[in-house]
Amino acid sequence: MGAEENSVEKHTARQKLDELSSKFISSASRQGFTERFEYVVKNFLLPALAYAEASFERKPILTLFTGIFFVLGAIPFFTYAIVCGTALAGYCFVALASLLVATIATLIPLSTILLAVLAGAGLASAFVTAMLVSAFLFIRLAILVRQDGKDGAAEWLSDVKEYVTGVFATLPYLSKSAEKRSATPSPQPDAYRETSALKPEHPTENVYTVSPTLSAPVVEGTAY
Repeated sequence: MGAEENSVEKHTARQKLDELSSKFISSASRQGFTERFEYVVKNFLLPALAYAEASFERKPILTLFTGIFFVLGAIPFFTYAIVCGTALAGYCFVALASLLVATIATLIPLSTILLAVLAGAGLASAFVTAMLVSAFLFIRLAILVRQDGKDGAAEWLSDVKEYVTGVFATLPYLSKSAEKRSATPSPQPDAYRETSALKPEHPTENVYTVSPTLSAPVVEGTAY
């Protein structure tokens, strides 16, 4: 009698689980979630329940102890897993934040020092370049004056002007301005325009006259 009652109770529990699963599956709105739930029920839950029933029939005391142990140990186990996962995620976040802060705190002073050093190097380069160019120009002036006197000084000044003009001509804005100025025709005075307007389009042909005072004819040409 006891075995029959246990089997009836087991079948009743299994029927209830099947009914609950069927109701849940029928009420699910998403097909993907329904398929996953069916997969879990068919491949894990129902085989585990069948294994528990078979084990309870063979070894009821051990199966009862194992079931109670799993039920009582599930809460501490999941609590442990949640706490460990949360702590690990927190440690990772703190480590990444600390790494970011340390990197920024290290890069800002070093970048400032680098920019200051580069600015100093630029100023020093400009000063040394100016000194070398000045020394070269002074030496060239001395050589030209010694060789040609005032003509050498004039030649030196002309060379400097050509160099400076060439340097400024290489600049984009100044070169474009110079091209525009050269392309724009210079305005002509009003008197020149009036004279050019009165000038005929085709010049008059040369008129030849013979001088009567000379024995040989002398041809004189006058263009009007």
